Amino acid sequence: MERRDDTLRSFIAVEIDGITHHALGELQDRLIHRIPRSFVKWVATDSIHLTLKFLGATRISMLEKVENGMERAVQGIAPFEFRVSGIGCFPNCRRPRVVWVGVEDESGELSALQSRIESEMEALGWEPEKRPFSPHLTLGRVRKGLVSTEIAHIGKVISSEEVGNLGVVPVSSVVLMKSVLSPQGARYELIYRAGFR
Repeated sequence: MERRDDTLRSFIAVEIDGITHHALGELQDRLIHRIPRSFVKWVATDSIHLTLKFLGATRISMLEKVENGMERAVQGIAPFEFRVSGIGCFPNCRRPRVVWVGVEDESGELSALQSRIESEMEALGWEPEKRPFSPHLTLGRVRKGLVSTEIAHIGKVISSEEVGNLGVVPVSSVVLMKSVLSPQGARYELIYRAGFR
């Protein structure tokens, strides 16, 4: 019988470059001045990434198959870039649960990459994502237990925030990351990188 220790929490993502991380940090600082920290749990700036596929509890014995699937998915893909711009909430700013920054995938290359990752993981037994791919970078998650006026305040601040171009992110690989949960929040560790060639 497999023990809980035989699994790790993982996801496949695109890393964000340092310049864009810096711009995201400045945006977070602006928001923190307007939204009390007790309302939103902000993601550590250097941990912000673009998730392509959340795998969840993954058996360690499956990691090599996941890595091989990533290699197949990136085969023949040339490096590309996407723009980071705009801000919003999921599901919307009236009922915010997640604060995000937008990703502009004008070329469609990011969506094509995500679709290839999705089908490789489905072949390995992962359920395909039912919602359409909506690329974004998570800045923070609204804390549970807030009253309606506090929730409304978050939505109002996000709606009024003007966020233009925060950077152009070069993409030349996808990464498999391990999520380690701690009282300070999630910490991410690189397991594997599949580079484009």
